[in-house]
Amino acid sequence: MNDGSLTLKQIRVFTAVAREGSLGRAAEQLFITKSAVSMSLQQLEATLGEPLFDRIKNRLQLNARGRQLQPLALELLQRSCDMIELFNSDGAGLTVKIGSSHTIGSSLMPRLLARLDGGLVPRLSIRNSGELVDQLAAFELDLAFIEADVVRPWLHREPWLVDQMQVICAPEHPLASRSGLQPADLAGYSWVLREAMSGTRSQFDKRLAVAMEDYQVALEVNSNEGIVNAVVANLGIGFLSSLSTALAVAAGRLKVLDMQAQYPRQLYLAYHREKYQSASLQAFIARCRVESRGLDEEF
Repeated sequence: MNDGSLTLKQIRVFTAVAREGSLGRAAEQLFITKSAVSMSLQQLEATLGEPLFDRIKNRLQLNARGRQLQPLALELLQRSCDMIELFNSDGAGLTVKIGSSHTIGSSLMPRLLARLDGGLVPRLSIRNSGELVDQLAAFELDLAFIEADVVRPWLHREPWLVDQMQVICAPEHPLASRSGLQPADLAGYSWVLREAMSGTRSQFDKRLAVAMEDYQVALEVNSNEGIVNAVVANLGIGFLSSLSTALAVAAGRLKVLDMQAQYPRQLYLAYHREKYQSASLQAFIARCRVESRGLDEEF
């Protein structure tokens, strides 16, 4: 490593190239020229004394040293943004970037956030669990609440709450009046399901689909509310958390099928092991753990 100094511009260029895989696309994202991107990257590598990328099939991919640098670079950029935000907000509080699955985001997060106070301002992103894991991998979130049982070397994942999955149908559906059903009894019927990569769809695939020789997907919907409305319209059977179906069931718009088995599902609190956590963020996560006990008593 030489005596040159690092700049935030060089770090921004490095993270953009790592994300986009090319100098040209990184330049477009940063609104600068390709030559400026190339020069900044060369200066950074010269300062560090080592190359950070390998060129593979016309793409730039991080080498081992580049992968070591990436979390530090992303954290440095985030900390610089925090400094600016702190003074722009007159010290009113820093933002915590929270990711949440659709089920948790619509049913639990409002109640959780209402219980938390002070220090950090939540910014909530609601996506399916697979997308949230990708965001955590890219250091775009501070923490996430997910449904999927995902294992990654870099991912810290801890049990948070348990909800109940239910098989639902319209009151007039042929299965609505039957009891003691098994997954095999659901074969041959049409289903309204969440999209691939969602935690809810993963639960269906693992717990019901494998036990049915034949089933038809009538509709895929990327929202729980959409599934509820489609099932109410008798487009097919659905498989959702009781958190998402409670209101429609109470109103008589949906019927919960009487299955022999129960389908509990573990929900998780997750974050990147290498992402920096301020004292305020650590306190926020600790409060999320504590307040989950109160939420657990509500359903």
